[in-house]
Amino acid sequence: MAYDSATDIFAANKRFNRIENYNGCSVQAASEYFHPNSDFNIRGWIFFNQMDEKNNRYGDNQYTSFTTDPSIVTYRLENGTRATGFTLQPQYDFGDIGMITIGLSAELDTWESKGTAWNRWSSDWPPGYVADEVDDSKEISIYSAKMEYEWIMFTDLGLTFGYANYYQKRHDHSDYEDINNPGRRVSLDQNTENDYSFLIGSYYDITEKTRLKAAFQRNIRFPSIRQLYDVDAGNPELKTERVYHYSAGIEQQLPKEIRLTLDGFHSIARDFIEKDSRRSDQFENFDQYLFTGAELATEINTFDNYFLRTCYSYLHTEDKTGSGRKELQYRPRHRVTVENKYTFSWGLIPYVSFVYVGNQYYYSKGGNPWEAPIKAKLDDYMVVNLKLNYKFKERYTVYLGADNLLDENYEQSYGYPLSGRYIYGGAEMRF
Repeated sequence: MAYDSATDIFAANKRFNRIENYNGCSVQAASEYFHPNSDFNIRGWIFFNQMDEKNNRYGDNQYTSFTTDPSIVTYRLENGTRATGFTLQPQYDFGDIGMITIGLSAELDTWESKGTAWNRWSSDWPPGYVADEVDDSKEISIYSAKMEYEWIMFTDLGLTFGYANYYQKRHDHSDYEDINNPGRRVSLDQNTENDYSFLIGSYYDITEKTRLKAAFQRNIRFPSIRQLYDVDAGNPELKTERVYHYSAGIEQQLPKEIRLTLDGFHSIARDFIEKDSRRSDQFENFDQYLFTGAELATEINTFDNYFLRTCYSYLHTEDKTGSGRKELQYRPRHRVTVENKYTFSWGLIPYVSFVYVGNQYYYSKGGNPWEAPIKAKLDDYMVVNLKLNYKFKERYTVYLGADNLLDENYEQSYGYPLSGRYIYGGAEMRF
């Protein structure tokens, strides 16, 4: 099925993109120190992620020419991203007066793009596209310091306090002409973001098997390097996202190793970062979103080798930005998840999961700014996944699995159907 924005108000604009080649690498190492007779322990980890790709956008669906359609911005680029960082987390247990955990982390993200972009039509003779050479280099430094204090005041009452400060600096190492000194190239440092988050939480055990809990959090999220500088959707003017999250719930331990939890929440998101799919197709800050919902979950461990978890979640959303959308798109109102796992004594571990998603909406694109977008509904869907693990001699595991076992035809975003049945297998050896 073809989706054409010229005839379909819900379809995205035509783009003829192709990734010609990509490769990536990811490395992570972790370490921990603790002593059985000490109240102090410390853990830390480092990571490195790399992704390089050749990203082309062509002028038509033949995927051969970059200058076929003057209304389409085209390019031939080599893009690369790197992420390097570390986290250090010391912890000290004061016994009856609580436990404190400190977190220190630093991360450096880099983005580079080199190649040619055909993005300007020249009417000078001879008329045609002017090819602009691209040589961009951006960098983000992120630092954070966190503290969390847990205090069990009485045997049935506990409190948690947390605070964190975050710092992000955006560097632009691309070359620009110095207007005060012709012929001199300079690089620019961009804006700096500094913000904080905090947490207040508590629980109270009414009985040995019934716990009440509540919490308030202020969380922040800096825009990622992709959201800032992606060749298609990046927006270097993005601001920090802030979320105020309220939650409360109850946990109940039932007979025969059955655990029941019910949680409710309400979140207020300011400057929420996501793509403006109706207007620019760029990442934008949206003034205010509201999320309200509840989750009911059960866990059953009645038999030693059997595990069953079921979960139903309800989500209600509101768009308070004045966009004409009553609720947010692609946020399903209903979701049901069921997980089953059984461990046989001779090493076989079958796992089956079931996911149902319902009442998911989306909106038309384009149109006049003063007109409300048209709302439509995606089809509900159900996906079943299966995985068989066989473990032997403690160190070896072979596995065979199938995602979307029933080959369900479904979408999570209009015009982008997800893959059908996917069968995979492999082996693991632990040292």
